Amino acid sequence: MKLSVCLISLFLVLPVVGDGHGEVVMDDYGREISLQSIPQRIVSIAPSVTEIIFAIGAGDKLVGVDSESDFPAEANDIKKVGTYISPSLEMIVVLKPDLLVVSDLTPLQVVNAIEERGIKVFVVAPERIEEIAESMRKLGVILGVKDKAEAAARDFEERAAAVEKKAALAREKPKVYLEFFPYWTFGPGSFGSDLIEKAGGLNIGKKLKSPYAEVSNEFVISENPDIIIITQGKHASTTISSVKERPGWSSINAVRNSRLYYIDDDIISRPGPRMADALEELYSILH
Repeated sequence: MKLSVCLISLFLVLPVVGDGHGEVVMDDYGREISLQSIPQRIVSIAPSVTEIIFAIGAGDKLVGVDSESDFPAEANDIKKVGTYISPSLEMIVVLKPDLLVVSDLTPLQVVNAIEERGIKVFVVAPERIEEIAESMRKLGVILGVKDKAEAAARDFEERAAAVEKKAALAREKPKVYLEFFPYWTFGPGSFGSDLIEKAGGLNIGKKLKSPYAEVSNEFVISENPDIIIITQGKHASTTISSVKERPGWSSINAVRNSRLYYIDDDIISRPGPRMADALEELYSILH
């Protein structure tokens, strides 16, 4: 699950030679990265990053990924180098990558430790849905696949725009409670909240103070959502039946009207190309 570290996302590309040679790029940690040649051996330390790299047609350059990278299926055949929070530096060094790509899930001290080993690190940390397309374009420049990355970015943007256009015409905006972990929901500034709003819903978690927050029975009951959505996946344990049994929840409109749904945990928590799938699915649920 993506945990925002509230960093300012910056991006600056100053082409010196072209085709990825001599590029100077500012990553999302505000660090200037200089690349004298197009990277050929890449290690990705985030499921979202792995999905983006495959989506822009550079998956064949991956020689290592984190233990959570499991999509697309080809990612399962790539050497695993540990978790995105604490990857194995020894395993990474053995793979001899010429570039490591991480998200903001990887602590800065880990990034610094990797760079001390002489390995270039680029951080991709989109904070809004529209920034995912820009992440594709940035990696397209770095990895020498600009055209493929541009095509993937445009497809993502067009799909998102199509949903937003339909959502804008919807007659009603249902109140939504989306739970990604027992009693934890998406607050303001989170991808989950952004997706709900773009799909034409009103996120009750937007009233909370943090992007990812724990709520009480009283809060959800008082907000009385029209729709309840629960994430489903290898890290999710909540079921629709267990939600219905929570104290007082039988009075909530969503429960009374049987408007409880599942959504895949990965597509709604990984800031990558499949968030277009999440947006389309949320629209279908809401309307």
